[in-house]
Amino acid sequence: MGQSYSITGSLVDEDKNPVSFANIALYEQLDSLLVKGDVSDESGQFLIEADAGKYYMKITFVSFEEKIIPSIKILNKPIQLG
Repeated sequence: MGQSYSITGSLVDEDKNPVSFANIALYEQLDSLLVKGDVSDESGQFLIEADAGKYYMKITFVSFEEKIIPSIKILNKPIQLG
C-alpha cells in the first residue's frame, strides 16, 4: 500500500443547510470496486482516506437525487471537494 491522502468535503442542500448522515462511497474508476465509504456528520462534513489513484464518488441520501462525481484523481496531495 502507498501513502494515503484525504478527500474531504461538506454536503449542503440548495438552501445551504448541512446534509447530515448522507452516504459517500469512493470507487475505483477502472473497475468500479468500492474502495472506502463514509457518512457525513451532523454538519455535513465527510473524510475518506485513499491511496493515489483514479476514482469516482457516489453520494446518496434519502429524498435527494443521487450525486456522482465522475473523476477524482489523487496524485500527491489531499483533495478538498467543497
